[in-house]
Amino acid sequence: MHTIAQFDSNLFSPQVLQPAEGVLSEAFSSFISAANTLERSYSDLQEEVGRLRLELQESNCDLERSLRENARMSNWLSGIVESLPCGVIVLDEAGAPKLRNQEAMRLTAGTDARSMRIFSDALRNAADREQEYEIPNAKGGYAISVRRAPLAGGSTLQKESVIIVREITEQKRLEKEREKNRKMQALAEISAMLAHEIRNPLASMELFASLLGDSLPHQSEESEWLQQIQAGLRLLSATVNNVLQFYSEVRVQLFPVQLSDLIKTTISLLNPIARQHQV
Repeated sequence: MHTIAQFDSNLFSPQVLQPAEGVLSEAFSSFISAANTLERSYSDLQEEVGRLRLELQESNCDLERSLRENARMSNWLSGIVESLPCGVIVLDEAGAPKLRNQEAMRLTAGTDARSMRIFSDALRNAADREQEYEIPNAKGGYAISVRRAPLAGGSTLQKESVIIVREITEQKRLEKEREKNRKMQALAEISAMLAHEIRNPLASMELFASLLGDSLPHQSEESEWLQQIQAGLRLLSATVNNVLQFYSEVRVQLFPVQLSDLIKTTISLLNPIARQHQV
């Protein structure tokens, strides 16, 4: 029978560890140390992930603001291009249209062969050289002016161009009107000059005809011929005066005319010509 002292001695007596148990205890200690290290690393990793998530959120916010600003700027520029009073066309290197505003689509009449020829001509022509085209339509057609310029900031590998298209129908009409007015002015100056040149010898002819009439016997055939010559000279003189008055913008004066006398004078003037043609 054991005593209490003996039992306690057996219970708390130090035990000697075997070699395998020592290795296991050391490994366990290493594992605990590694676990602590891993836990600290995981905590640091969580902090780093949180920081990166915050930075990513800030970057996403900046990107969203940038995208909204770009979209706003794009809409603003598109509105400006659409509001321009001229057509704007962006061509790629092959001459195919990449971008056109509404005015350009109206002026170039879609993508038919004529429009493609306009684009190809613009690519072949030198930059800033203006070329004019007549575009027919149901209303009789209209005139456009086409000018090409290199696209600023474009890539050297992809040579794009911007084309400005303007309607010049009214401009061409005004030019034709000015040219017509210049011709009319020149014609007026020439007519006035000719009228003055004709008036001087005409006055001399009237004077000599009057002197010749005084020397001829009355009621003779020669006197009748001379009267016809004098009537013709008076008619020619009146025509010259009318030309001068018309181009000098003299106010027209109306006066009564005896129609029977006018008809008799006309018949008398045309009678020699009628007899000559056996009328």
